[in-house]
Amino acid sequence: MFSEGMADPDGKVERFVGRHSRFVCRDVPLAQYTTFDIGGPAELLVEIDSIADLVAVVEDCRNVGIPTTIFGGGSNVLVSDKGIAGLVVINRCRQIGQNPRGVAAEAGARLSDLIDFAIENGWGGLEELAGIPGTVGGAIIGNAGAYGRSISGNLSKVTILNGAGLQVEQGSDELAFGYRTSRLKSTTDIVLRADFTLVPAAKEQLRRRADEIVGLRAVKLPVGEKCAGSYFKNIEDPAAPQGKLSAGKLLEEAGAKSFRVGSAAVSEKHANVIVNQGGAKAVDVLLLAQKMKSAVKAKFGIELSEEVCFLGIPVGGEAGSDGAKKDKAVK
Repeated sequence: MFSEGMADPDGKVERFVGRHSRFVCRDVPLAQYTTFDIGGPAELLVEIDSIADLVAVVEDCRNVGIPTTIFGGGSNVLVSDKGIAGLVVINRCRQIGQNPRGVAAEAGARLSDLIDFAIENGWGGLEELAGIPGTVGGAIIGNAGAYGRSISGNLSKVTILNGAGLQVEQGSDELAFGYRTSRLKSTTDIVLRADFTLVPAAKEQLRRRADEIVGLRAVKLPVGEKCAGSYFKNIEDPAAPQGKLSAGKLLEEAGAKSFRVGSAAVSEKHANVIVNQGGAKAVDVLLLAQKMKSAVKAKFGIELSEEVCFLGIPVGGEAGSDGAKKDKAVK
């Protein structure tokens, strides 16, 4: 157990572990669960494939005061080298089906699997999100999107486990969606399921469009490399195409493609992507990101804002202050 773990003077943690011994593992390296291949150990970790088990474990954690972090696909996240205190739940709840107006999925389902299912059943609206890594729950929390589309555009409702332990439905208009954000980012609510309203369409046409999008991403992004996707948010600008000024373009013009710290380097294909070239640490990424931000600030006077989520790292990701922090849900 890493040094900043939970104190357990009254044995609550040990009793929790005993009750869920068929699930719980200790001191599990989290790098293997992230697309960055970076991260120290989870103090406690479970992999769960049913919503009933997920709810039971989370509620038991809350009752004994164990902080809980929900993992999906581990993309769009940077985990501290010191790891994460408390319980990390790897959400493997992946059922996908149809509803009368489209499709529905559990939060742990891969976004790519949801898109494929929708296409095969002749439902259009999600195909332009093809190629985005991660899970349905993580995509909703961060309002994932590309090419002018966001997942919130077709989301009708979610079922959440709220802080009071109740499973409740909320419409998409209650989630305060914005560019790469939602209300869910700042609450203890956990997404369990999601329903999407889509439009009937020919699956051959939908497949062609999805394949086209995946091809465009392969040209621009370092497919197959260890990374977290776009590191910084684009800048909202009504005068720019699609209302966004490209962070990647600013970084490239600021010379960021030549930057590296240790084994963390800016991708040769896309200046807004940091890649782990083998053995990179979170602190390397944080130092490199600060260097990138400083270059853009010096050249353009623009302050970039991180799109990645920090886990076990203070908000803002200050390099060198790799402290613990409660977080709850990632892609």
